[in-house]
Amino acid sequence: MDDRDYRRAVAVLRALTTGTGHPVRVPLGPAPADPRAAVAAVAGRSGIRLHRITLGPAWWRVNLGPLLCWTGAPVRPAVLLFRGRCYRRVDPDTGAVQRISAAVAAELGDCAERPVLPVPAGTGAGGLLRRALHGSRAELVRLVLAGALVAAFSLATPLVSGVVFGALVDGAGVSLLSGLTLAYGAASVLASLLGVAANLRVLRLEGILRYDTELPLWDALLRLPARFFTHRGAGEITDIALSMSVTRDNLAGLPVQLVGATFTVLLEFVLLLVVSPVLAALAAALIGLALLALLPLFRVAARRQREALPREFGMITLTNQVLSGIERIHLSAAQRRVFDRWSGRNREAQRSVRRVRWAHALPTVLASMLPMAAQLILYALAVGPASAILTPQRFFTVNAAFGLLFGSATVLFAGAATVVLVLPRMNWVGTVLAAPRERQEAGADPGALRGAIGFRQVSFGYRSDGPALIPDLDLEIAPGEFVAVVGPSGSGKSTLLRLLLGFETPSAGQVRYDGRDLATLDLAAVRRQCGVVLQHSSLLPGTVRENVAGGDGDPAEVQRALRLAGLADEVAGWPMGLETIVAAGTSTVSVGQAQRILLARALVRRPRILLLDEATSALDNRTQQVVVANLAALRVTRLVVAHRLSTVLDADRIVVLDEGRIVQQGTPALLRADTTGPFHRLARRQLLTDPEPDARRYDAVAD
Repeated sequence: MDDRDYRRAVAVLRALTTGTGHPVRVPLGPAPADPRAAVAAVAGRSGIRLHRITLGPAWWRVNLGPLLCWTGAPVRPAVLLFRGRCYRRVDPDTGAVQRISAAVAAELGDCAERPVLPVPAGTGAGGLLRRALHGSRAELVRLVLAGALVAAFSLATPLVSGVVFGALVDGAGVSLLSGLTLAYGAASVLASLLGVAANLRVLRLEGILRYDTELPLWDALLRLPARFFTHRGAGEITDIALSMSVTRDNLAGLPVQLVGATFTVLLEFVLLLVVSPVLAALAAALIGLALLALLPLFRVAARRQREALPREFGMITLTNQVLSGIERIHLSAAQRRVFDRWSGRNREAQRSVRRVRWAHALPTVLASMLPMAAQLILYALAVGPASAILTPQRFFTVNAAFGLLFGSATVLFAGAATVVLVLPRMNWVGTVLAAPRERQEAGADPGALRGAIGFRQVSFGYRSDGPALIPDLDLEIAPGEFVAVVGPSGSGKSTLLRLLLGFETPSAGQVRYDGRDLATLDLAAVRRQCGVVLQHSSLLPGTVRENVAGGDGDPAEVQRALRLAGLADEVAGWPMGLETIVAAGTSTVSVGQAQRILLARALVRRPRILLLDEATSALDNRTQQVVVANLAALRVTRLVVAHRLSTVLDADRIVVLDEGRIVQQGTPALLRADTTGPFHRLARRQLLTDPEPDARRYDAVAD
């Protein structure tokens, strides 16, 4: 980008989002020289995620949605849009279009990026599906046409059956029967081929739906504020996240069946109207009665599914808790109690599942009896009141039409029973999609933070109608200052960090970075410049390298972060080094080592601000001194919540909180000298717990 601005990147994103109405926003400040970085910056500012995919053979003939490829030297963006029956390369500047051929595809390579647009807050599950199918109208039309043609060819069955069997009764010649048989065989082959084509269309649509529903759902989950997850169990969140996949599996193949069955019912009913309006009215009455009988059963099935889902969520949550805390269960010899609790919950969940299965099976079984009942009624009429109007040919035609019509109606009823079970799960998906996002509009780019943070007349409470946990707090921290926050349990120490990170919003006042209100800044940009270890943070299942820097971390930066955290030498001595598998709740690493891995994660991106909540509570004194010295050398702003004297005595300033108010603050020397102050009382009551040598150190100074 020779002109060092974002014009090309904006044009690329606008071309990729053509027809969606999604706004493309320009970041503040100069654009990077690398066009990839410029496009990524514009996408991030616009709330668009660029998902990397691998292109398969002959990919240009399959609609994968809008794609972005990079080609040439120097590298240039290539916008690919599917038009007609293949992809076209669109120049975002001139609008020139080039058809993609095998030769052009080879130049583009086998990797591309596909945009994932955010789902607007308030969108329901139905809105997500409509959005996913927005660019697939041609596929839907082809699917409907294929289903209609299959149903049209199915008319050959009653027509040929009537002629053939009627002719046999009347003693017609073999030549007529042979010709009809050949025609019927040809129609059957064509119907089978159309059925295969329809199924291929469905597979293609399922692939599109999988991408355009699951990824936006995950994107919506990641954009929700932290408080959304506070009162929800892991089982509920897991089930919601997987709901689109579960729904797709439950409905696999159903669209083809429903489309074909719908057209078959309509066409066979038209045929009955032509052959015998009276019997057509009878068929309509039977289907109407069946529908009236099944609707209450569908409601029961939906209600039981709604009741069963919370038990399913609770069971998954409890199972996760048991498996993640298995060592503690053994240490406390609580296996019997845990098993009794788990088996009780499991029994309730299984009982709910059985009730759902019964509620689902009953309408399905009753619907399957419909074709037999219709045939019996037809036979009774054929030998009774309708014998005068039903010639042999008409009878065999109506008989075959009845079989197809009511068989297809059974498919529709069974499909409705499946959809009824899926809808309650989709309603849970709707709770995620409808929930307000963390920040509706992108805030201002904070630029490179200097490290000044503060609270100006901040008040906060978790309930609007309850007392304020933090009433009218004022606190300013200068760039590079090390401030330790202490206080009794429940005094609001951890809440300060949550307010600084934007996890909670103050009811009054401002949380400030470099003198600017956090409410006006881009939260993601602020957080990227903060190294954070919150209370009860845990390792992720994966390697040490992945825990520190994610999947694409620079090994040199990972080693640097581990060295600052005092763990580099220990990791180097492990057989697998950075590739050692670690996870929360396992014995691969000690608690102290886990804390240092978390600290390395906070340091790996060279943050300007460190927010640490009991980040070194499990370290021995020698290791902690090494870590504290390393952090001091960084000359970054540090706000540390701690109880240990060895942590807070090295701070530039100690802030004592009590009931959300600052009751004392000053240098460690000043607070130690005040033997009547709250800091001294905290230490004496051993609320500031520390190994014995530091306690003696404190006593010597205080006395």
